[in-house]
Amino acid sequence: MAYIGVRDCFVKANASIIDKIKSSLESDLSRASISPKTKVNVFSDINKYITVEILGRHKANIKSIDLKAISTLIEVFEEEGITHFFGSLEIIPDIPSKKKARRLHKIEIELFNENIEYKKRISEIEFENSRLKKRLRQVEEKVANL
Repeated sequence: MAYIGVRDCFVKANASIIDKIKSSLESDLSRASISPKTKVNVFSDINKYITVEILGRHKANIKSIDLKAISTLIEVFEEEGITHFFGSLEIIPDIPSKKKARRLHKIEIELFNENIEYKKRISEIEFENSRLKKRLRQVEEKVANL
């Protein structure tokens, strides 16, 4: 089973320093011996967060890479005197992409079928509306003829 490990880090610094930290982390992790089946993504945003996302088959490997990332970040933070706060590492199961694709396809079919049912019901309502309008005209004509 595949897992996704995610850890956020709040950094009290401007965007250019956060980009520098992100680049340093990516460089350090690229030199680490990480299995080709494991993927590491580093994200940063304007809200002063750096997020490390690790996709892998084994929780132990995810934890090991996460510790490497944290140690790299702590080194940079201490060198630069940057205030920071680490969130906890969250590891959750990842749904395999084939399974995701099948589930999405199933949902699309269900939505398509619902759409057909709605269109059918709308058609029935429009037919009933037309029938009622015709009946109303007949009644109005009879009332006018009285």
